[in-house]
Amino acid sequence: MRSIQPSNSSLSVYIAVALLFDDFLFPHIADVAFRRPFLHFQHLLYQLAQFDVAVLLLPGERLPCHLRQRFYINAAAKYILENQQEQSEKTGNSYPTVGSTFGEWSVWDLLRGMYTGADYINSIPENYFSDYLKRVEAHVENKKGNLHAAKSTEWSRLILPLTAMGYDIRSVAGYDFIEKLSDSFSFSYRQGINGPIWEIISMNSGGYEFDQTDHPETANTFGKMLDYILNLEITDANGIKGGWALSGNVPDADITGMTLTAFAPYYLSQEKYEQTDATYSYDEFASAVERGILVLANMQKPNGGFESWGTVNSESTVWAMMPLLEMGIDPKSDKVTLPHIGKTCSFVKEGATRDGVYTDNMVDALLTFWAAGSGSSASIGGFKHVTAVLHSEPSPSGIRRNLLRF
Repeated sequence: MRSIQPSNSSLSVYIAVALLFDDFLFPHIADVAFRRPFLHFQHLLYQLAQFDVAVLLLPGERLPCHLRQRFYINAAAKYILENQQEQSEKTGNSYPTVGSTFGEWSVWDLLRGMYTGADYINSIPENYFSDYLKRVEAHVENKKGNLHAAKSTEWSRLILPLTAMGYDIRSVAGYDFIEKLSDSFSFSYRQGINGPIWEIISMNSGGYEFDQTDHPETANTFGKMLDYILNLEITDANGIKGGWALSGNVPDADITGMTLTAFAPYYLSQEKYEQTDATYSYDEFASAVERGILVLANMQKPNGGFESWGTVNSESTVWAMMPLLEMGIDPKSDKVTLPHIGKTCSFVKEGATRDGVYTDNMVDALLTFWAAGSGSSASIGGFKHVTAVLHSEPSPSGIRRNLLRF
């Protein structure tokens, strides 16, 4: 019997930017035992193979780094497949479906981890991806190519797995996704800042370019969206500039992380940035990026994790980590140089215990969300959205919970 049951109760909805793409919901449940393990960590974990994640098995024992990473990738991928099968048996529906839940993120996760050759690949049903493509085509055809009146993310979310599968996004059931996103700049931000953020991420995922149109004044471009996001950089009540949020003047870890992920390829290449029609200079742009990195470091909690809407959670921790990895910054670094603003920051904190585990950096903090017992065996499992109460400690107590059990 599983110690933590995945729940579809309305009480267990949560902010899962990589799962519930546009909804930005928040958990309303206090009991950790009933919080649903987070299904979609694989797209983050597969990038961590370049870093040494300290996971203890028994006192003094460690797995080689590549095996530790492979365990979590494999366990999370199998959990996705297992959970979808359970949902299919409960509802009679076929999965993966089109949508944020049990849809694009699951497909994208499974595709992005396949380079490892991990064992989960052998558990993917033979027609898993081809059947998903048929559902995508049927969905787009049923919508007559108009996926949503206000949310460009309905196209962006689909572009990610379709690109990973090598599918031609210029002809999805006969509809051209690039043409749609090229047509109107104002449509990109109709839903707010997350619209242009994800158009930039998705379009860069395949090296796509926007179409030249016969109405350049209103057409969409990378430069226009970069300018739009830069214009929304926050200046807080104390006059400190840096970071982004859905609204208000307090930077949010999730939105700041997403923004920096979208900005990463341009930060790494001045040439790429200057090929856009953005009106900010590269130095102004790079300075905004570095202020965002500094904001993330300053909002990091003592145990290394990150919070959103008042609660330390796995998604916010992931979103702080993603842009650092994209920019080649070690998320366990105690000194990150920010040359355009003349500052340094550290992502190693004073340390604290949360849910019985002492950590001082975001990588180790992320692994504390591992939901042992959430799968059908010890080698299958997901990650929780939140853990228990934080207890600050000035130094490690010498006791760590075993994060990895076989």
